[in-house]
Amino acid sequence: MRSISLAVAGCFLALFIAASGQTTLGRVTGTVRDAAGAPVAGVVIKIEARGAAPLTRTSDKDGQFTFERVPLADYDVTALFAGFRTFQTRIT
Repeated sequence: MRSISLAVAGCFLALFIAASGQTTLGRVTGTVRDAAGAPVAGVVIKIEARGAAPLTRTSDKDGQFTFERVPLADYDVTALFAGFRTFQTRIT
C-alpha cells in the first residue's frame, strides 16, 4: 500500500484576536504529498481537538488544505485516501 505524508512544517496555528470577547482562533494549513513528493488531491483531512467536534476538509489540486478560524488547541490530524495508508499526526 502506498503512503502519503502531510507537510507538518506547513501546519501551524496562527493566533487571531477577535475584536469582541478576545476570543483566540487559529488556522491549520498543510500540503499532502505522496512518497515521490507529488501533491495529492482529494485527500480527506480530519482535525480533532479534545472536547470538540471533528472538522474535515479535502485537499485541493495542489494537495493543500486549510481550516480557518479554529480554536487554539492541540489537534490530532488524520489524512485518508483510497489506496494509501492512513496518515496520523498531532500538532500542538
